[in-house]
Amino acid sequence: MPAISRQWAIACVDTNDVVRVWSQEGVALSKFEVDDAIGLLEIVLATDLSVCVGNSEGAIRVYDGRTGRVRARWKAHREDLTLALGRTGDEIVSAGKEGRIRFWDLKGRERVVGGRRDLGPVEDLALAGSTTLLATYKSGHVVLWDTNSSRRLAGIAESKPANAVTLDRQKRKAFVGFGDGMIRAYSLPALKETAAWQGHGASIMAMERLGGGRMVSAGGAWLRLWKPPGQLQKILRDHRTWIIDLAVAPDRSWFISGGKSSLPRVWDTATGKARAAWEIGHVNSIESLAISDSGQWVAAGHYDGFVTIWDARTGRPDRKFRAHDGPVTGMVFDGDGHFYTVGGYSSMDGHWTLKAWSIAARKAIGVIPIEGGPTCLIRDGRTLWVGCHDSTICRYKIARAD
Repeated sequence: MPAISRQWAIACVDTNDVVRVWSQEGVALSKFEVDDAIGLLEIVLATDLSVCVGNSEGAIRVYDGRTGRVRARWKAHREDLTLALGRTGDEIVSAGKEGRIRFWDLKGRERVVGGRRDLGPVEDLALAGSTTLLATYKSGHVVLWDTNSSRRLAGIAESKPANAVTLDRQKRKAFVGFGDGMIRAYSLPALKETAAWQGHGASIMAMERLGGGRMVSAGGAWLRLWKPPGQLQKILRDHRTWIIDLAVAPDRSWFISGGKSSLPRVWDTATGKARAAWEIGHVNSIESLAISDSGQWVAAGHYDGFVTIWDARTGRPDRKFRAHDGPVTGMVFDGDGHFYTVGGYSSMDGHWTLKAWSIAARKAIGVIPIEGGPTCLIRDGRTLWVGCHDSTICRYKIARAD
């Protein structure tokens, strides 16, 4: 089980749990026995020659590669784990069997993206750049994270929950909807407030960018179309109960809204007129919505764990099935005939999951448990980002089919 550092040193551990470290010239630097090596699984070598090992009990130990002395030890996961070295060479990335990915410095301090536990549940996510992610939190925080280093680049805090976020086309401005109905505009990447206006009389639950520099916000039972900053264009009143989520078609010519009534409505972006109200024969509220990359399929995730999929060309339900044992809190499609859902029970008993589904086969093709409790889900190419109840943000790679 070898590990190579960026300084071209090499470390390996044998079947007797003895670690040996050599320099790039083949000079033996140290030899020591690993303590607590129950079910030793992984070994990585940091740039400063720290030897990091993980075992089947989910524990990580860090040793000085020159002396063999223990520098740090901590419990990272419930059980089996996988280790890797972060991009900076002084960071450990661990992945546990429970499906959680965590980032650590060499002293065992967590650096996980969104890892501050005092931020509260993640409410919404938006990709602000190739290596930056914007997150809003129930605590009222809005934070811009560096996805490579897990560092906090900028942040603000308001007194009301920051429930929803959308960005302008150039990703130079972020528009955040708050629990008091306010909409605030911030410059990126500094997160400096540039405008603020009263968007709704109720808590804003969802926001999306439309074409032509416009956006739509959902607060209470009303939708409002805006030309930022703060220019109201139209109020859409067809809903009778709270709206929870929105999804916009890829060409941005139409969008869909859904919520407590369980009856989704389709809207024309240009005119703001309702195109249709799709019947689904399901009484549970809609918690999440998604539209496929082609615009053909629309999916709704319900509070009781069911998913309904429509053919957008006809407006007729194509299928309905149970995806989770609890609320479906996030959904996305990819361009390869799959879609992904997160949801489950609101408890810490392991029932929260991320699932992959085949549209053609109409069945689940993969499932990963999520310990932190998923609240939202977005996709960037072949990367999935999941925001969680415990403030963490998890990243998953979509494997290509062979």
